[in-house]
Amino acid sequence: MEIRSIATIDELSTAIAFFEQVFHTHRQLLTDENSPYAYAAWERRFLEDPYLLVTAFDNGDIVGATWGRVDNKSVTVGPVAVAQDYRGQGIGFSLLHELEDRCRKRGIDFLCLGSREEAEEFYLKCGYQPNLLIQAKKPVTLDELRRENAVYAEEWTFEDEVDVRLCLRTPAIDKQLERHYDETFPGCSTQTFFVKSLGDA
Repeated sequence: MEIRSIATIDELSTAIAFFEQVFHTHRQLLTDENSPYAYAAWERRFLEDPYLLVTAFDNGDIVGATWGRVDNKSVTVGPVAVAQDYRGQGIGFSLLHELEDRCRKRGIDFLCLGSREEAEEFYLKCGYQPNLLIQAKKPVTLDELRRENAVYAEEWTFEDEVDVRLCLRTPAIDKQLERHYDETFPGCSTQTFFVKSLGDA
């Protein structure tokens, strides 16, 4: 087993196909020029600096990957993908640990990521802190979102003419509150996402 960066354009294409296979990624996401996950965006990052494109190989075949992209002074971590036959061997943990180590070496000490519900326990075990993000459209207001939360501190907020977002710092995953927002504000979007300060690790 070898963990290293993507080295060629052909490997990049193979790795993206691997992500598609593992997560059944919608091809529109890979072709949308405005998406940070589009093939063209990953190709640009590869050409500029492939250091955070951390990938696991076994006998030359890609069996796992997790890629980071720099956003200001933090890194947004993509999904941790591991081939079906290789799961349960600690490869996902090794990939994420390697990515974190590379971020430290680059002077980046804050990571964030979204997660599918079935992977949430994995990120908790890796030391990531859950946050609840609530996103709604006007005419819903930020004050209305705030009134439904009587427990958690606010991590950050956003409001403009169209969108309203409230991020709550939750000490644990709170599906009950997530469902409450979904029921109270039909059409809103809620997601548990995770953050980690490498200075605290």
